[in-house]
Amino acid sequence: MEIKLNISDREWWHLVNALEDRDVKISDLAVVGFREARGVTRDDLLQAFVKAGLPDADIADRLGMFVYQVAERRRWFGLKANRRPANWGRQAA
Repeated sequence: MEIKLNISDREWWHLVNALEDRDVKISDLAVVGFREARGVTRDDLLQAFVKAGLPDADIADRLGMFVYQVAERRRWFGLKANRRPANWGRQAA
């Protein structure tokens, strides 16, 4: 998913620093903003995350749901599960 924002460099710098101080990622902030947006449901976000390639565990973490709930909703929408690559999170030696 691509999001474009028109924010001055100075405002962006302050936003990033404020979020880093609170150990919050920009992507998490965007999810909260979408959740609060009128007409965007949790199911809309869930479908977008699945289509973006995120596995159920990551989606559950971002939406504040249990993994089994994400899996049930995903199956209800007829979407296939995304798998993590075997080397997920490992650094190259």
